[in-house]
Amino acid sequence: MDLTQLTATELIGLYRTGQASPVEAMQQVLERVERVDPILNAFILVDADAGLAAARVSEAAVRVDRIGPRIDAARTAQERVLADVAVHELEAQKRRLASYATQAQFALAAIYDGATAGVRQ
Repeated sequence: MDLTQLTATELIGLYRTGQASPVEAMQQVLERVERVDPILNAFILVDADAGLAAARVSEAAVRVDRIGPRIDAARTAQERVLADVAVHELEAQKRRLASYATQAQFALAAIYDGATAGVRQ
């Protein structure tokens, strides 16, 4: 497929579906420039390395767009798990504190009983 003849909208559609990549499109553009520029003499400078580097960055962005929803779903699941763990830990801590409060009440009652034992007799 000649990617040099497609519109930007068509190219983006092909990029998103994985049928073409920005690097492939840039390579085809560079090949076409190499083929027709000697006839047209339209370019003063062609920086193929910069063009390919930009295409690689664009390709990475397309990949991120494709996997973004999966990353979001994984992040949401992770957040749910962490929230469940936090709730479980807080509930366990609440039970321990309630137990400590009960033990403290019994200890105070024993101290009170010991302190007032001589007074009651």
